Amino acid sequence: FGQLKESPEMIWLPELQRMKGDLLLRLGGGVDEARGWYRRGMETARAQFSRLLELRAAASLCRLEMQVGPGPGKDGVVAALKSLAGWFPSDLDLPDLQDARSLLTQIS
Repeated sequence: FGQLKESPEMIWLPELQRMKGDLLLRLGGGVDEARGWYRRGMETARAQFSRLLELRAAASLCRLEMQVGPGPGKDGVVAALKSLAGWFPSDLDLPDLQDARSLLTQIS
């Protein structure tokens, strides 16, 4: 990740952070560690003004919370996902946006 911060590919850092959380879970890693990587992905995407990548990381974190039970800051994660999904036009039909809207429907 260190080398990536100094290259044009830095725009993908939030996605790599999110994917690291996914990989940790698939390999039987710690839930708290995966949460941390999802949160890092959200923070990095927010700093880059990349709402779509922030939405993806937030959706991954919400999905984890639904599977294993709420962790610290669950309400904030749901609020963030709702805010991010609401930022996009309602007629926009991206797969990531559909996923986020579906998660929000399941949560409420």
